[in-house]
Amino acid sequence: MQATLQILKQEIAQDLQRALKQDGASKTNIAARIGTSRKQLDRLLDPTDTGITLKSLFNLSQALGRDIRIVFEEPKHTDQPALSFSRTWSNPAGVDDETLIATTLEKPTFSDLLKVCATYGIDRVKAVLRDISLPPSSTNNVKRMIHNIEIGTKHANHLSR
Repeated sequence: MQATLQILKQEIAQDLQRALKQDGASKTNIAARIGTSRKQLDRLLDPTDTGITLKSLFNLSQALGRDIRIVFEEPKHTDQPALSFSRTWSNPAGVDDETLIATTLEKPTFSDLLKVCATYGIDRVKAVLRDISLPPSSTNNVKRMIHNIEIGTKHANHLSR
């Protein structure tokens, strides 16, 4: 929860800094407008200080001639695994599962391949591997990793019985 609060406060602080810059007034002037000290204003702008009140934010927004909008959204869930780096950076809206599997197979790490196999199943990953064109050395490397994942999965299943 603390990490989420930190992220929210960083976003708020960035928005406030932009609004202050656009307003062009000094921090001392803005603090006077909201009836507080410069030190208190600095707390509002501090991206690490999560202990601010809605009243303080409201007063600051009014002094800057801005509205505040707080939106409660459903959390963004994805059925796709969280990989070690973004393999879809050029498409922030996301990609279909086959494309994610294929991009993982193109530059695999064992950890990411394990996550993809656990999420989509080894057979589906093998099917995508058959459908894409990789250099023979890369294909052999991926096949070895998948084989090791199969062995580990069988061993884990055997131990859990």
